[in-house]
Amino acid sequence: MDGGKVYASDYETDKLYVADVYTLNGKCVRSDERKGHATLFTEVQNLGPGDITGGTVTVAIPVDGPNQKLNKITWTDGARIETDQWGQKAAVYKMKKMKPGEKESLRMDAEGTFYRISTKIFPHEVGSLSEIQAEITKTYLQDGDKYQVKSEYIQNKVKTIVGHEKNPYFIARKLFDFLTGRINYQMVGGWDIAPTVIERGTGSCSEYTFAYIALCRAAGIPARYVGSMVVRGEASSVDTAYHRWAEIYLPKIGWFPVDVNAGDRDWQGDRCFWFGGIENRFLITTRGGGDSTLLKWGYNHEIEYQTLGKANIRNERFAEWDVVE
Repeated sequence: MDGGKVYASDYETDKLYVADVYTLNGKCVRSDERKGHATLFTEVQNLGPGDITGGTVTVAIPVDGPNQKLNKITWTDGARIETDQWGQKAAVYKMKKMKPGEKESLRMDAEGTFYRISTKIFPHEVGSLSEIQAEITKTYLQDGDKYQVKSEYIQNKVKTIVGHEKNPYFIARKLFDFLTGRINYQMVGGWDIAPTVIERGTGSCSEYTFAYIALCRAAGIPARYVGSMVVRGEASSVDTAYHRWAEIYLPKIGWFPVDVNAGDRDWQGDRCFWFGGIENRFLITTRGGGDSTLLKWGYNHEIEYQTLGKANIRNERFAEWDVVE
């Protein structure tokens, strides 16, 4: 390597190849193309004995991104389209009145091409935190009740982990490495706040994400989350758990994914991939910075309802994947 170029000789062809590696800095590289069709189902049924008197069902609307190119998106008629404070669009349905035994079913379909992506970063080419645009820092350094950025616990953790490091890339990596060594995956229902998750040492994908966002924001690195539907095993599959991870903003690079939960692996190569990369089995539906005016702290969809008298409500929510020929 000389002057930012890599030289490689091929002894079989007697040719010399030259790659200008620094031109890749900040580039998102796509590979492993996969075509698919995903359907997000949402059903609400009143099991009684009281009545459902109203409410809303909100379904996130996905858009194109580095990992996905969508050819067709449809959703059940009757929605009004709204946008939350993070720029997330959603189809919002007014729930009808339902007597015991009645139900309402909605769906959102998306067809497209999905990619494995990897972001190439040379740490010494990353800018300083002071170079980040004011609007991004204003929006994505905010506190939130799941983050507790200003808490003494989070502030002290960041000081201990980061130390005297100034490079935003290495700050983000230190926080990533700390959480992969601290938290073990466990999904038991509910989303605890970041200090509780870190102190406890276990969490779901959402809790890994909230903890990482909290640490990043406390360190001055803008962070947000994405939510998705996931291909589970076979190309045709059903997803009932979904998945969430973080995106962070590095100066001179931009937004890129960091999945602390998926990166919690024994092999260093796996850990490195999930710092800037994701696989080709995700349909991202949601991007948010915190508590949403439409989706609350959830993603994919959100349900709210009112009842007259006591009523047991069944919420059926899942995604179904099919192969596109």
